Amino acid sequence: MSKIEYFKSRIESTFSPMDYLQAKKVNPDNYILIDVRNGSADLKKEKIKGALEIPQSELLNHLSELPKDKEIIVYCWDVWCNTHLNQPLFF
Repeated sequence: MSKIEYFKSRIESTFSPMDYLQAKKVNPDNYILIDVRNGSADLKKEKIKGALEIPQSELLNHLSELPKDKEIIVYCWDVWCNTHLNQPLFF
């Protein structure tokens, strides 16, 4: 994959918090939000309503628990981590 192809694929899979809120409003049953933020207990006291909390380091261990019929939104601290997955995860 070229650098341009990689960058285009990143842009296509990036889903901002506002994108999520708008999409969830239109089709509330089509999405699942996974909060993978790692941080101190003090930082983690702020919750995202309706999100599954799975630490990023444990995500691979929980893939079988995720619904296959929903678009999965992964949210973390990094701006590049708001990812929209509309295909099943296979590792």
